[in-house]
Amino acid sequence: MNSRSEIILVDVTLTTVAAAIADNEVISQSIEIPNVTGLKGSSAMIQSIVLNSDDTETPAMDLVFSQVNTAIADAASEAVGNSVGDLDAAGASVLGHVSLSNYTDMVDFVTATKANIGLVVTPAITTTSIFVHAINRSGGNFTPTGTDDLHLRIGFIRS
Repeated sequence: MNSRSEIILVDVTLTTVAAAIADNEVISQSIEIPNVTGLKGSSAMIQSIVLNSDDTETPAMDLVFSQVNTAIADAASEAVGNSVGDLDAAGASVLGHVSLSNYTDMVDFVTATKANIGLVVTPAITTTSIFVHAINRSGGNFTPTGTDDLHLRIGFIRS
């Protein structure tokens, strides 16, 4: 057994639509986070998450992590479960979620950080990737100016 841990950072862009996304609607879905584990069938721990937004809006959001690339809505800017035949199937692969709501304003962009998360994640047995969905939980509309304005930097501990 390997007792040596490795700390890695993985960057992904949460692609979305440049339109109003209402509260409880999907901002982004099924975004692959590659190379979370070093070996297929192993686990890692999400230690930290940084969300940098090229916009200056600061929507509260849930990041829902999943083992598989399964839609939770028909498209971004639609309610969770909209036009999804079997949302329970998507739910069966959920690994957990992290809520982000505390931003700092950097004038031309905003950033949110969540540290000391400790969420253990295990990809599906055939891959080293997991997937993330982002859901607007701000209580109002979030309107990104571009489709690639949201950038996640996720810190993992893997062994």
